[in-house]
Amino acid sequence: MSKIPSIMRVLILMLLFTMCTPLLWGQAEMIIVYDGEYAINNNFKAVGMQGDSLALFNYQFQGRQYRISRQKVVPVFGSQAPETVFSYDIDPAWGDISIVGGVPKAWYFQFRNGKLYSAILTESKLIVFFTGTSQTDIHVFDRTGISGIGGYSEYGGGSSFIIRDESIGYFSTFQYNPYLCQYYAMDFSTDTLQMFYSGTGLAIFLLNEDYVLLATAFTVNSGSVLVEGTTVIQDLGTNYLGYNVGMIHMIQPFGSYGNQILMSDGLDFRDDSWTLYAYVQNQNLQFMGGGLGGTGRSFVSREDSTFSCIVYAYDYAGTLICNNFKKFYVDAGQIYPDPSFPNLESYSNPWYLAAMGTDYLLAICYGTGTQLSFNLADYERQQISVRDYNISFTTASQTYCLTNSDYVYIVSGSIVSVLHRDMITAVSDELAPVAPIGITVYPNPFSGVCKIAIDGSKNAPVTVSIYNIKGQLTKTLYQGLNPQGYGALQWDGRTDQNQRAAAGVYWIKVDTGTATATRKIVLMH
Repeated sequence: MSKIPSIMRVLILMLLFTMCTPLLWGQAEMIIVYDGEYAINNNFKAVGMQGDSLALFNYQFQGRQYRISRQKVVPVFGSQAPETVFSYDIDPAWGDISIVGGVPKAWYFQFRNGKLYSAILTESKLIVFFTGTSQTDIHVFDRTGISGIGGYSEYGGGSSFIIRDESIGYFSTFQYNPYLCQYYAMDFSTDTLQMFYSGTGLAIFLLNEDYVLLATAFTVNSGSVLVEGTTVIQDLGTNYLGYNVGMIHMIQPFGSYGNQILMSDGLDFRDDSWTLYAYVQNQNLQFMGGGLGGTGRSFVSREDSTFSCIVYAYDYAGTLICNNFKKFYVDAGQIYPDPSFPNLESYSNPWYLAAMGTDYLLAICYGTGTQLSFNLADYERQQISVRDYNISFTTASQTYCLTNSDYVYIVSGSIVSVLHRDMITAVSDELAPVAPIGITVYPNPFSGVCKIAIDGSKNAPVTVSIYNIKGQLTKTLYQGLNPQGYGALQWDGRTDQNQRAAAGVYWIKVDTGTATATRKIVLMH
């Protein structure tokens, strides 16, 4: 008899457990649970998520040494002390370090694609760094004879220096007498620079997929070009946006099928503004039919050509007339409203919208005072759970929200609020609603000991148990009043019989007598 591969056995067991869980413990609901808040240094210059942890980055020059520091906020363990994660000694033969405002400055410092991308300039070199969780890759380009390199703009989508990914980046140079702008590509596979276009002053905008738009500030004066890699594939000419005067402020991709182009007839949105929607087909920029009914932000796309976003609009008097979550689908270059799940239009005062993996959509709304409402749409169960928490934040423009499939971090000034996605199960439909139980585990997966924290009153009795993927009791970990503090409970991967539990998926179940909650963990050997 042939053996079933181990990975297949694990998948079968996971499926069986998923099917049996509601029968064991009642109706399940996925919610957002508040874990707590932590103090951080608020002088960070870039922020992102590396694994389940929040990473806040800063840099400094110590003489000719470039240093990158990182402060992490880790589930269960909270905020860690800032530490230097990388230092680089700049060769004196490369000349002076470029300065801004009389001090050396990183030319680029942005977190994208799970890594920190940064760059510095000297008189003869351009040095680019990709800093991941454990190492930094270095790329040194010879810029001899290349001067006037433009900088990155933190305001709006257009820039004169931008790194798309670990394969390619772009920058422009500018000079007077004669007036000339040149556009270069940074090839990170060969560490070489290639000048691929020259013309008038154009900002660099990243489009969806692999395209870049070099767009003039005012389309009435000069045209723009569409670039794929280092090849100009379309010259758009003047007035290609269909307006006599149009200044592009920002381009926001939504999925692989479209881009929102934000424009106005002046220097900012205090003037008349409008939006266009475009996509690239057959190496040409095409404009889409339909629209959003306003300006979109916080785009979240799915593979089925649908996307959700927050849509806002003002009338000519400057009064806000629309501010809602909305969902759309794209078909043959046309945008249509999509009434299918999740329809979030009835959830008022939207602030933020983000994907949590592929199975959940998180919509955050303003409440009263510092209260935020966390509305989690579960695509599989076709449910939307709602939980309200008081969160420390100042204003939306000074607050960042970052998510992955399991965690939510809200960064506001010197405070980080941490939340996570968790399953709760009602013991009985007849019970009155109770406060959700939060279970925080770190690390997960684990191979030695995992630390467990349980939200709730310290005077509340709890039973904490470990179940295997078949729903069988593996370990009764704790019975008593809720132990307080991170790491107050630990599981060393052993059973009630003090045997080493097999590697695989397990569930922590917390039972208060009025409600239960579970959290999946993975034991590795």
